[in-house]
Amino acid sequence: MQLRNHTIVRKHSSSSTAIVDDWRDQSACRDADPETFFPHPTDTRGLAEALDHCAVCPVKAACLEFALATRQEFGVWGGLTETEVRERRGLNRPRGKSCGTDGGWRAHKSHGTEPCQPCTDAHAEWLTQDRRRRLDDEHAAAGGTAYGATLHKRLGEPACPACLAADLDRRQRAAEQSKDWRNQNKGTVNARRAEARRQARETRQISVQPVEGPANVTGACGTNNGYHRHKRRSIPVCTPCADAKTIYEREYKQRKADGIPVTNPRKVSEEQYGEIVRRRGKGETLMSLAGAFGISKTQVRRIIRERTAA
Repeated sequence: MQLRNHTIVRKHSSSSTAIVDDWRDQSACRDADPETFFPHPTDTRGLAEALDHCAVCPVKAACLEFALATRQEFGVWGGLTETEVRERRGLNRPRGKSCGTDGGWRAHKSHGTEPCQPCTDAHAEWLTQDRRRRLDDEHAAAGGTAYGATLHKRLGEPACPACLAADLDRRQRAAEQSKDWRNQNKGTVNARRAEARRQARETRQISVQPVEGPANVTGACGTNNGYHRHKRRSIPVCTPCADAKTIYEREYKQRKADGIPVTNPRKVSEEQYGEIVRRRGKGETLMSLAGAFGISKTQVRRIIRERTAA
């Protein structure tokens, strides 16, 4: 680091004579602009340029020693940034509090700096001692308390029998109080639930507009297909469709238990048989026919196959 009118003074161990060592003449930054080494904290390009000079400097150790000796707080020195120089010299340590103590940890926090490891260890040790002291006070006062069980847990040890019994008794009392409250307010809770159900029914009746039509029309309310129509459109299911779905499932299970081939229970009249064959002959798709008559594509194929064979 090039500085004007600055020298570094060293003392030999064999002599008390101060020897002036002007290291600046050998620095790599002797011809550079001094402002290069005082970049803005957010100027990453300027910081990188300053560190590039330090990377090839033969006297960066002496430069860093000078910065530490003269307590430089700003600028790049000896290949280190401002933050690194401050950490090396201890400027980030809390003022008035020595590191490695709980007071140092709290000073770190109050100054908004990250606590160092010695302070973190000291704070953890202080917490352990404080919790142990409070636990001893709980044991001396009542022999064992629910708070004592909490302190045991925070200390990472199993609770003593007295504290464990007190904590269990506290939990039982809390459960009984909760049960008493539910019993006392049972009418209010039930009324709220009934009101919520009523509002849901009203919303469902308003949202759903049943599709009128004969039972063989796909999506008509009061049928199993109507139920699935509600589901496909993501609208609440009306009561007739829900009842039809229940009946369909009951009949489905009964037919399966009796060994009857499980197909759509909807019956197709003779006229509908002829209509299906006629429209299929004109090239109408199986999906369209199944949708028009409210049956499955498998049933459409079976009807056409039976009519064709006949």
